[in-house]
Amino acid sequence: MNNIVWIIGALIALWGVIIVFMPGWMKTLICVFSKKGWIYLIAAVKIMAGIVFLIFARTCRLPWGIILIGLLAAGGNILFCLLPYAKMRTFFDWVQSRPLWLFRIWGVLAAALGGLIMYAGVPTS
Repeated sequence: MNNIVWIIGALIALWGVIIVFMPGWMKTLICVFSKKGWIYLIAAVKIMAGIVFLIFARTCRLPWGIILIGLLAAGGNILFCLLPYAKMRTFFDWVQSRPLWLFRIWGVLAAALGGLIMYAGVPTS
């Protein structure tokens, strides 16, 4: 179970690399997942990932980094869910209107964050 933080980091890095090479696909996914039920499901998954980070942080190489990422992931998504649906929809419409090169930059940043989580999340023996 201690490897779960490292695995989540690897999945985030992989997702970032996919976005770099297929940014149009990400725009399509945002369109699909911007519906009311999907927004809350995705937010719940991200909140659970943040809680997993908080639970397993003490066994990681850089526990303070994993705790910070866990707090930001869980707290940010809880606050996002408190917004009215109209504001969420406006945010998703704004994101969809961004150019593809910006999605590529976000993909590079996601891959870097995933790599950082992989490094920090390696369990200490």
